[in-house]
Amino acid sequence: MKEYSLFWIKPDAFSPNNPRSEYDKLKKDLPENPYDFISYVISRLKDNDFEIIKEKEYKLDIETAERHYEEHRNTLSPILKERTFDTLVEYMASGNSYWIIFYWDNAVKRGREILVEIRDEYLVDRKKTRYNMTHAADSIESANREIMIHFPEITSKLNNNTIN
Repeated sequence: MKEYSLFWIKPDAFSPNNPRSEYDKLKKDLPENPYDFISYVISRLKDNDFEIIKEKEYKLDIETAERHYEEHRNTLSPILKERTFDTLVEYMASGNSYWIIFYWDNAVKRGREILVEIRDEYLVDRKKTRYNMTHAADSIESANREIMIHFPEITSKLNNNTIN
């Protein structure tokens, strides 16, 4: 089934100059220029036949970051075990994020698989890493919700995971 999904990258997450960096937990160095890492992620998506629909970079405000993670506010999901919701929101609102909408067969499932591959390629132990460097929607419902949050200019075109 062809569907839309969303991938984001926190370009400065592993910069040695970022005081919140997890740089010491990398298997290999990220490119010095974060846009080279973004290009790498986009090439991985394209190499897997995904069509890139829309991209943008921006700094989330606290309210947008809260809306993005609202479904996790009261859970004990792995993403929140070692930090509070507020800490995650503050981190996400600290600096730019790069957002990519992509489309193709089983985009959500395959996008998550690529996310795991990228994390495994770079991180010594991705389960112990405190902050995200990348994220991919984990369900069609999450993908739709996240696309509507981060790409409000296409919200009216999003209907049942179809952008007209």
